[in-house]
Amino acid sequence: MSIKELLPVSLREDEKIKALIESIETYLEKALTDVRYTLILSRIDQLPEPVLDLLAWQFHIEGWELASSIEEKRALIKSAIELHRYKGTKWAILEVLRLLKLYGEVKEWFEYGGEPHHFKLTISVNRTLQNSNVVLTRELEEKLLELVSEYKNVRSWLEEFRVQAGIDTGFAVAGGIKAVGVIRAGAV
Repeated sequence: MSIKELLPVSLREDEKIKALIESIETYLEKALTDVRYTLILSRIDQLPEPVLDLLAWQFHIEGWELASSIEEKRALIKSAIELHRYKGTKWAILEVLRLLKLYGEVKEWFEYGGEPHHFKLTISVNRTLQNSNVVLTRELEEKLLELVSEYKNVRSWLEEFRVQAGIDTGFAVAGGIKAVGVIRAGAV
């Protein structure tokens, strides 16, 4: 549909209006075709990675560097507003871990008889490794602690961070880190 068709009949035949419309029509058509580029949120699944990086910066997405695939990055952007809305809750911690294909459990102080405003986080390696290409390293552990710090309630303290693994052969291994130091435990 052209701009001429949108004009009332009384103005369509005016020579000055015709000249004006012809002079700006090219620019307006370009603007109308470029409008699709401004529709960013509805097109996240089509945007290239450099644009996703800019959106992550714009939305202040914590944990961006932990996303190992473009699908995880897109999931974080799609959930950015909701994650910020629920920041400071158990749900936000679990949801950001889920989006990064890291599966864990948060136990709050009243669930295990701890001191008020403390909580424990356990990451399940088996479930995580089945669903992603995550390699658990010391660097990843530190980034996870930073991530939890960003999404936890500001008055709450991470009392214990565990990385738990189990092997189907009956052999189980578990490791963990306290917020103040490292503890490693294993069972045969």
